[in-house]
Amino acid sequence: MNNKSWTLDVEEDPENGDAILNLPPDLLEAVGWVEGDVLNWEDNKDGSWTLTKKPEYVKWPGGVGGAELIFDTDTKMNEKLSEVMDITQEECAEVIQAISKIRRFGLENHKYGETYTNAQHLEEELGDLLAMIDLLKSMNIVSDEGLNVAKQAKIEKLKKWSKIYE
Repeated sequence: MNNKSWTLDVEEDPENGDAILNLPPDLLEAVGWVEGDVLNWEDNKDGSWTLTKKPEYVKWPGGVGGAELIFDTDTKMNEKLSEVMDITQEECAEVIQAISKIRRFGLENHKYGETYTNAQHLEEELGDLLAMIDLLKSMNIVSDEGLNVAKQAKIEKLKKWSKIYE
C-alpha cells in the first residue's frame, strides 16, 4: 500500500472567501481521483486532515412502494436490494432442489410426512421465485420487456439446440 503523503496550502478565494485546496496532478493520479469527485475530510486532531473519496451514489427511481433507492456505485447495491438478491438466489436453489427430487423420486412422490407431491412442491418453489422476480420488477431492476426478450431468445435457442420442440 502506498502511504505517500502531501502537504498542501489552503488558499482563499478572493471573490467569496471560500477555502481552496489545489490538488496536484501526481496526487490525483496516485489516488485515482478526478475533477468532480466528492471528498470526505477527516480531522486527525493534530492539525492535519485525511481526505478520502466519498463513495459515489446513484438514485434509482421507482423502488419498492415507489421509493427512490440509493446505491453505492462500487457494488450497485443497497441493503434492501442486497436482501432481495440473496432471497432470489435462495429461491433459485430451492427450485433446483425441487427438480432434483422429481428426477430422483418422480413427480407424484411425496416427501416423507408431507401431503403434497414433488410436482406440487416444484410449483410452490417456482411461485416463490416468481414473487421475487415481481419484486425485482417493482424495484426497476428487471423489466417485463427485458424478460420477454430474454425468454424469446431462450425459446429460439431451445428450438435450435434441443429436442424439446421436435
